[in-house]
Amino acid sequence: MSATAPLPSTPSARDDALAWLALPPGEDPLRDLAPLRKCLRTMVAAEIPSSHKLRIFEVLEPRVRRTHLAVIPLLLDAVLPLSRPLCDITQAMDQIHGLCADLLLGAAAADDANQPARQHRTIEQICRSALVQLEQQLVLALMAFGQPPQGLWLRTGSAYRLFEAGADAECAGIFGRMLALASAQPESFTSRELAFLREVLIQLEKMASVSHELPQGNNPFFWCDTADDQSPVASSRQWPTPIPGLLYISFFPLLSVLAGLLEQLETGTPAAQLGLPREANQPDYLNVLRRAQTLWLEPPKRHFPRRRQSHEVHMCVRLGELWRVLQEEQTNDQEISKWMVINKSPDGCSVEHISGNISGLIAGSALGMRETPNGPWSICLVRWIRSGASERVEIGIEFVAPHAQPVRVIGGSSDEESVPGLLLPALPQIGRREALLIARGRHAQQHFNLVMEKKGKVMLTTCIPGPLIQHTSSVEIFEFERARLPG
Repeated sequence: MSATAPLPSTPSARDDALAWLALPPGEDPLRDLAPLRKCLRTMVAAEIPSSHKLRIFEVLEPRVRRTHLAVIPLLLDAVLPLSRPLCDITQAMDQIHGLCADLLLGAAAADDANQPARQHRTIEQICRSALVQLEQQLVLALMAFGQPPQGLWLRTGSAYRLFEAGADAECAGIFGRMLALASAQPESFTSRELAFLREVLIQLEKMASVSHELPQGNNPFFWCDTADDQSPVASSRQWPTPIPGLLYISFFPLLSVLAGLLEQLETGTPAAQLGLPREANQPDYLNVLRRAQTLWLEPPKRHFPRRRQSHEVHMCVRLGELWRVLQEEQTNDQEISKWMVINKSPDGCSVEHISGNISGLIAGSALGMRETPNGPWSICLVRWIRSGASERVEIGIEFVAPHAQPVRVIGGSSDEESVPGLLLPALPQIGRREALLIARGRHAQQHFNLVMEKKGKVMLTTCIPGPLIQHTSSVEIFEFERARLPG
């Protein structure tokens, strides 16, 4: 998802673009996508003074903002695979933001930059507008399960070099938000979680400290090579080779503020009172903030090296269908997808989609993986998802259990309906007792009944819930004990 290079601008093309701009916006902002992109391509390529380009952007910007605000809600509950219309909309909006940044940064760096006519906007103000476009471009791509668009960090690096000397606090804040979002393993969050995380970051003033000097000591940090169009990398995962132009990033300013906010939220302070989105008090969104806090503080290291692999596996990517497959002990080809294992370790692997239905796939969901046609279904969690304009889907999965038994769970109240779940075996080697994997929000605070059916026989067991082991956007896993009946 990168801005397509603009074609050479002709006088007639410029006239057409300006004539379109003079028209009032239509009722549907999405209908502006094609003409807006065409207009921007024309103006980026136009050989006109930078002051004219800046004035044209001032007219274009409200339309860009209006269209962006219409696209974002379409992605909030996005799952893979994205529909073709949504892919086209997202790609067009992505290109529009990239072209806006090119228009602004080109004007800021133009030879006529000191013309008196252009002095109504300072370099810092131009950079601020460019960074707004780049941040929106980044957010859009991440919410659509993509990687940062090609050229985004090159453009961001250009903006940083322009505003760095002026020490503009607002520019630094936007730049810091971009670094924070890109460093928090965004592929491990759902689209709605990413939108929430950005809303929280907007409310925080202190974000990141950025330096050209390699940090001393043992404190973790991130580094970014914008000249190579590279996203931030955690030092704990890859140590940088010091070269001129590298940026070294510490999120301790952000972490200090976030720790205080989490403490207040966890003790019941209303989120609105702290200037945060109202949902920040909810357990699911508190979990988002805790996960981000951990990822900024010290990104997890792999416990085992990943070894290159190249073999096919079968997957069932929706929990309800996996439950039915295990219950019926037979598979329906419509529920199964084929994947190619890219690399693998004892605790997880990366796989690439080959064929089959994967609708509903999001980070945090549970799935079943089978290595051989008649083998058991291993239970896994989706840790991250990557997709792009090529529609190639790659996911990272964590192994949770070598097999599972489909069960139903009934709460302690007699009038509660049963819900499906997966009974995971005890794993003494990692100190885990029997556990249940169940849809999010079902972790019982009191006793519950476990219903198991096998070969026509039904067994009901009263159980006592134990600690919550894992909690994602879709499922939760918790240990439990079978209650001992008196006598």
